[in-house]
Amino acid sequence: MRATSKTLLVALLLCAGSVAAAQTLTGSWVHRGQSEYGLWLDTEQNKNVVKFQLEVSRGAPSYNTGWIQGEVELKNNAGRFTKTTDSGLCEISFHFDAKRVELKQEGDYSGCGFGHNVFAIGTLKRTSHKQPKFCVGDPRTGGCDNESP
Repeated sequence: MRATSKTLLVALLLCAGSVAAAQTLTGSWVHRGQSEYGLWLDTEQNKNVVKFQLEVSRGAPSYNTGWIQGEVELKNNAGRFTKTTDSGLCEISFHFDAKRVELKQEGDYSGCGFGHNVFAIGTLKRTSHKQPKFCVGDPRTGGCDNESP
């Protein structure tokens, strides 16, 4: 009977570990729209804080883009990123579930320093649970040769 109890306990602990790992919001997320419009998001969760890097593209015909990074404190898997830039106020709300994240940018596109008529709005699907590579600075300016710790 003891061997059965130990086996059951080990199985429960392994399952609990798998559930905890599956609930993390660390990973990569993508939204692809028409005419090459898209959103690409990398996230790393540490307790209730999600560090992120977000790239946004308006697509054809102008191909205007934008990029921003920051942290969002979550409550019930939702949070708001707020930052004052030289261009104004940047506000992006994040609402996560296990398979997708919904982004909604408030205000003018210029507040986040994005290109003309580029907004962080859409529902992104999770493409990976792996720890993403975070760049030092904007990856659009020369790749991601340098990584942040």
